[in-house]
Amino acid sequence: MEGEHLDTLERMVVSPAAGVFHPQTTPAAQIDAGTTIGWIHTGGEAVPVVSPFAGRLMDLVAVAGERLTRYQHVAWLRSA
Repeated sequence: MEGEHLDTLERMVVSPAAGVFHPQTTPAAQIDAGTTIGWIHTGGEAVPVVSPFAGRLMDLVAVAGERLTRYQHVAWLRSA
């Protein structure tokens, strides 16, 4: 097999809207499903980035102040 493969225990959280990302948590945090990872400021409102998964936040793919598109990767999680 060639290429990069994600283990079935690894998950990506994506942006729910287009706008500027502002993180609320840091890598290595253990989070539950429904935890707010950060906010997307669209210019008119702040939309929460909520993880649908529980696990350890391995890293934030998006950095503070980065302009994101809808469905762009924000965070990488690993389930226990």
